[in-house]
Formats: sequence, C-alpha cells, structure tokens
Amino acid sequence: MILRDHTTPASQQARLSGRSRSAVDGLPRPPSADDRALMRRIDQIHLEHPFMGSCQIARVLCRQSLDVGRLHGRTLMRKMGLPAQASQSGTSQRHPGHKMIFSDLLRMLAIARSNPV
Repeated sequence: MILRDHTTPASQQARLSGRSRSAVDGLPRPPSADDRALMRRIDQIHLEHPFMGSCQIARVLCRQSLDVGRLHGRTLMRKMGLPAQASQSGTSQRHPGHKMIFSDLLRMLAIARSNPV
C-alpha cells in the first residue's frame, strides 16, 4: 500500500513494496471535496435540463458564481456517465404525413443555354 502523504517518497515506497513506480503513479485518486460539490450540482442541473451539454452547464455554473471551465465540466460529466441528450437531425428521414415525393422537376426540360427564364 502506497501512502501519498507519508514522509517517505512514493518511489522508495514502490521499491520497498516490489512494484514499479509507474504502477504506483497510475493509481486513481478520489475526487476532491470541491469536485464532489461540483458533481452534485452538475447532477441537479442535468436532472432539470437533460439536453444541456458541458458548455451550457459550465455557463449555468458560472452564473451561479461557481467558477468551472467547460473542459473540467466535461471531465466530471464523463466520470458521472452523464451524456447530453441532444436531438439528432432527421433531415434525411421522410415525414410519414408527406405522401408526395418531388423528383427532379427539370428532368424533362432540355437545357440549351444558361439562365433560360
């Protein structure tokens, strides 16, 4: 067990425990108290407005005088597993109420010159 706040350096603790230093440095740290408070507030905002992404949530938090950047907000949202539920564009889908399909209306017109108006 590597103790981060011990007086012995982590590299020496790793050597004594028989582990490599890179294996010790890669251990995940628990989120800080500030991050936990931000995550709690992000979760509340996400429940109220599930369509908001990291940019909009960061703006809302800044308006509430919580200084957080977009990238940090995005990182916290990924840790919590909160995706933005944005609507996808359905431009290539045909609406079922539209029965008529307009094909190329100029298909039968012979175009002999430019601008035939």
